[in-house]
Amino acid sequence: MKVTTIIAAITLIVMSTSQTFAQSNDSMVMVERQKTQKIDRHGVCRMVENIGPGDAMIPVRTSSEWAVGQGSFLKNQHDDLVVTACACAPEARTYVQSQILDDHSFFKFSPAGNSLAAIYESNGNNQLRFYKLNSAGIFVVEDAFSISLLPRGGVTNFVFSGDGSQLKVLKYNKEYDTYQHDGSEWRKAGSGKALFLPNSAYGKPSYAAGSQHYLMGSFVLNHDGSKGIYAQHADGGQGLKGKYYIMNTPSNGDWSLDHIIDPADLGANIELLVGLYDVRPGGMALNKTGDVATVRLFHRSGMGRRGVAVYKKTSETWSHTQTLWADVAAPNPGYNASGHNYIAGDVAISGDGETIISVTNAFSGWSNYRTHFAKHTLSGDKYIMQYNENIGDTAGGSIMDHPHITGLDYGGDFGYANLHSMPWGQTHEIGIWSLKDRPKMMDPGTITFDANTRSTFLYQQDFNPFMQSGEIFGLLVNASKTSMREVNGYTFAEPEVVLYRAACSQ
Repeated sequence: MKVTTIIAAITLIVMSTSQTFAQSNDSMVMVERQKTQKIDRHGVCRMVENIGPGDAMIPVRTSSEWAVGQGSFLKNQHDDLVVTACACAPEARTYVQSQILDDHSFFKFSPAGNSLAAIYESNGNNQLRFYKLNSAGIFVVEDAFSISLLPRGGVTNFVFSGDGSQLKVLKYNKEYDTYQHDGSEWRKAGSGKALFLPNSAYGKPSYAAGSQHYLMGSFVLNHDGSKGIYAQHADGGQGLKGKYYIMNTPSNGDWSLDHIIDPADLGANIELLVGLYDVRPGGMALNKTGDVATVRLFHRSGMGRRGVAVYKKTSETWSHTQTLWADVAAPNPGYNASGHNYIAGDVAISGDGETIISVTNAFSGWSNYRTHFAKHTLSGDKYIMQYNENIGDTAGGSIMDHPHITGLDYGGDFGYANLHSMPWGQTHEIGIWSLKDRPKMMDPGTITFDANTRSTFLYQQDFNPFMQSGEIFGLLVNASKTSMREVNGYTFAEPEVVLYRAACSQ
């Protein structure tokens, strides 16, 4: 018989099933009999499986009760409980709704996932809010700053640096602000202008009312925030060719232009079409040092054909080093002989610039398809293939449900796809994939919602809808298609951010 301390002896309370208790609170977490519960408190995460005859209550109020010290729960053995690491196998992971942030019109996770920045709009009180993840797995406000009363705070986009210490906010009037975390709180650290950036190709947007110079585009930063890439939102439907702007992005003072990437320089049919469909997660990235840039391309000669171009800076000069088309990775021989004569390729780039995931679908009519996933990692100034797998060879399905990847987490291990099911406008699905060793769909792996009452704005998220470990996924939606509000004479749907947390399905 194992002898434990008195404190350890009282850390576990086993109950008969006839008793009624709250499932969890700040002090205790209940693990039902024959069930497994994920407990993530005070920076320590474990899966606790209850193989006993009754429910169990696990003490979590303090770190000394849960994980730290000889008297803590995790430092002692317990009959009828099996404690294992939190990580789920990808095929065993599912996502459950964990939190809703009302009246937030834009958000992004920090690369590590322990912070979230979002724009809050309510009754003329616009704020840039910084959230931090607490020990209970909930995002709580850490700091808030007043911003413009224009819709979305007059902000076209914002992004964390790769190390998560900075957030740079780009405004429609070509000004920017830098916010810095000093170890204890966020503070405004600098500001300036980026006057070299191009005006929008669209008509004057309502949310830039009163501005003569406005931006509509996306941008990314490297690890320390000193380099960035901006992509103009061009009018893809009219065939306007967009460009990528590599910038020097100091925390304070005006930004300066380092290089312009014009995809048309790679060929007459190659361009950057950045309408609402193409400016989305995975569109561009910089490596950690900011001297390798990877950008997304569109090829006019093939329907749906997409790829990436890689550029390297050497001796103050940027030069093209590689072009990688998604469909090249697929083993094309035999496809046409089998009637698979329509090929569509897609690519997504991780936020750290280290990983490219390409997906190629070859179709026969509207019901048969084959799908290949390929993973490429950066080595020097080129990407090397790590795997190339056929994960779909289907008859009788619909090409509207074919696998693809819309965006990746910062490290490139997890991806998602924004799917549409027939009939149009009824149901949208968000498919979640694990991509580290080979492509695996999470089980059940799909976040589904009724588009009659909600609609997604995934194209506005741009980058990093995941926290880096894939544990938390965020979705920007309309709270209701019938819930509208008026700002400066313009009508908008009520936005909200819905957060989902990974759980093990066993």
